[in-house]
Amino acid sequence: MKDYFGVEISPLKTKRLFLFDMDGTIYLGNKLFDGVKDLLLKIEKDGGRYVFITNNSSRSVKDYVKKLKNMGIETGEENFFTSTQATTLIFKEKFGKELIYVQGTKSFVKELKKNGLNVTTRYTTNAKAILVAYDNELTSKKMSITCQMLGQDLPYYATNPDWVCPVSFGYVPDCGSMCFGYEKATGKTPVYIGKPQPTMIFEVMKKYWLRHIT
Repeated sequence: MKDYFGVEISPLKTKRLFLFDMDGTIYLGNKLFDGVKDLLLKIEKDGGRYVFITNNSSRSVKDYVKKLKNMGIETGEENFFTSTQATTLIFKEKFGKELIYVQGTKSFVKELKKNGLNVTTRYTTNAKAILVAYDNELTSKKMSITCQMLGQDLPYYATNPDWVCPVSFGYVPDCGSMCFGYEKATGKTPVYIGKPQPTMIFEVMKKYWLRHIT
């Protein structure tokens, strides 16, 4: 049997890298799904490794390590790749040290700064691009500033296109929903970075020296 790319499918135990989404896939809220811990232990026992990938940019990698530890999963920062990390790589390449306007959580902004990006959350006429992320700390003031910024003719990016983010009681609006609101208010649509765009997957594969088929 062959996969979508025409490559012969081999047994699961022969795989060496496993990528797992997080929110709503391995856990919901603060509850780990049954079987997840056993699966991760089995992967390690068979000589493989796993990486958690997520479009949720509201937390830092350290936050995710702590969250999983609280659910009984002992793992390190090297086992994560987030839309924040993918965004950092792209923005460093495209804009270097230029000023970027950002709408996102305090944790997200802190992570961008820690990784060398020059960012602001205030209205400015000096920014070279606009970046919107999933923001569970969103306020009407933030929304007003973002709409003002979108009135400028600047490149506009968003971390991910998800409409909703799964939580313990159901769903809340995610980055895609926020950007849809901005589109209705300003007519502007962003370039999305996270899944299902392949950027995150390809960066993980490069990190572990795996080839990909395009």
